[in-house]
Amino acid sequence: MREEADLLRGLIPAASLAVVLDERGDAVSSAEFAQLMKTQIDAGTADLAIVIGGPDGHHPAFRQSAHRVIALGRM
Repeated sequence: MREEADLLRGLIPAASLAVVLDERGDAVSSAEFAQLMKTQIDAGTADLAIVIGGPDGHHPAFRQSAHRVIALGRM
């Protein structure tokens, strides 16, 4: 998992807003997610990276390096 985290981190441009989707993330409503996106657009964020975790989620260090960690909810 650590190698995957390092690979992913290397693929995300430094100026990007990194949003990690992981079951251990914050539960947000659709409206809250839309507000997050609007806030970032209004702030001039040009790049957004939404990173979906595998069945084991993301490495803890990768989650900690993200700007936001969000759970999609139970499927």
